[in-house]
Amino acid sequence: MPRRRLEWGLLAAALALLGAGVLLLRHPRVRAFVPGALSSAMAPGTDCGDGFKVCGGECVSMDDPRHGCGADGCDACVTENAAPRCDALRMCAVDVCHKGFGDCDADRHNGCETNLLINPDHCGACDVVCPPLAHAERGCGGGCTIWRCDSGFRDCDAIAGNGCERDVMNDPLHCGGCQRACRAGQRCAHGRCA
Repeated sequence: MPRRRLEWGLLAAALALLGAGVLLLRHPRVRAFVPGALSSAMAPGTDCGDGFKVCGGECVSMDDPRHGCGADGCDACVTENAAPRCDALRMCAVDVCHKGFGDCDADRHNGCETNLLINPDHCGACDVVCPPLAHAERGCGGGCTIWRCDSGFRDCDAIAGNGCERDVMNDPLHCGGCQRACRAGQRCAHGRCA
């Protein structure tokens, strides 16, 4: 008889623990961190408590960019060329830009919009502006450089800072191209020695 009482006592204790566990899982803050917990039992519009909302039948944090932060919907935050985060207003924002990109306009809607590897107005970092170059278009390739020379000019000294310094249409030392010197007594016209 004492053994049967012990068995009934253990069964009652187990049922009490199970009941307590179900009540605990129904608490919104616990349910938000237990994937799938009682999701089938939740009805749309369930009150999840402050800082939470219902997505897919579960309470999720409004600080989770995978569920759109505090937006009405549950679509994940999309930030171009960046990892997303939720800001202090629970809006989607840029957390970290992908390598080589920068958020140079501070616009939350277009992510890290600037390619820092090729943009001469943001070369290597936001607001690093490459200076104007003589007879050339500015470029950026890890640093300020020449994108291309104006027609009739060439960069014959390989110094980007002075642009395309040689007029190869009229320069007898670089006639028609770099290092193409005319013979003594000749002049260069239209890129040809004569």
